[in-house]
Amino acid sequence: MTFPEPVVAIPSYNDPKSLRRCVRSIRKYSPCISIYVVEQVSHTKDIIDDVTFYKHHPSQLGVGMARKVVTDYVLRDHPGSVIIHMDDDTVVHGSGVMEKANQIIRQYPEFAWVGALGAFKHWYISGGMSQDDIINKIHFCTNIGAGFAAINPEFIKKHGHFDHSFITKEDVELCSRAWANGWFVGMVDIQIRSPRKKRDISHPFHPKSEQYLSANEKIASLYHGHFKLVGNRKLRKRFDFPEESFTLREDIRDLSITWIKKECKS
Repeated sequence: MTFPEPVVAIPSYNDPKSLRRCVRSIRKYSPCISIYVVEQVSHTKDIIDDVTFYKHHPSQLGVGMARKVVTDYVLRDHPGSVIIHMDDDTVVHGSGVMEKANQIIRQYPEFAWVGALGAFKHWYISGGMSQDDIINKIHFCTNIGAGFAAINPEFIKKHGHFDHSFITKEDVELCSRAWANGWFVGMVDIQIRSPRKKRDISHPFHPKSEQYLSANEKIASLYHGHFKLVGNRKLRKRFDFPEESFTLREDIRDLSITWIKKECKS
């Protein structure tokens, strides 16, 4: 069966330097892939020829709305494609990145999201995991950010995509929605870099900001108690989960990444 090619979606906010670097890194390793950009505030006109679709918004939409808008445009033009979301400061560092993310979604259709291990790789190394296991296996987690995330189009058809009412943590909400409805979320080892930006407490992405804490509370109220739905026998059997290991923390108010199980059968 032949599947559509993946499509890259980039919501950007007032960072033309990072956006240029991001787009050029994608083009270097995947010259033919479709790239959709919704840029807020800044207007980086010199990338327009390098992308498939470009939309400028002179004001800030909010991250949830920006992700929703760019995803809607991709769905309009490429129904059935795996959508690879990237932040404007994510940089691709090797060939085959988009192809591997797309392949994982097609090979394991139970996954709603697949992200990049990136900075979290050292957790597995310090835990004694071999380099072969890191490279070749899927690593389960509660949530992943949309700095790099391949999203299953079948999940979108059934459960929708980004909730525009979230100013921040819209990616965590979507991962929580996936787990609550019996889908998996995981990471693979692919070559991207997504630097952490320093932000003060007034920024909505700061973990102690009012918007961030409010988003945590909203997600907890929406999904608390629903994660038991992922204890699906059919899915557990395919991925060889021991009964006692297939649980998420009961109190999901702590929405930092929680590792479920470090590997699944290939």
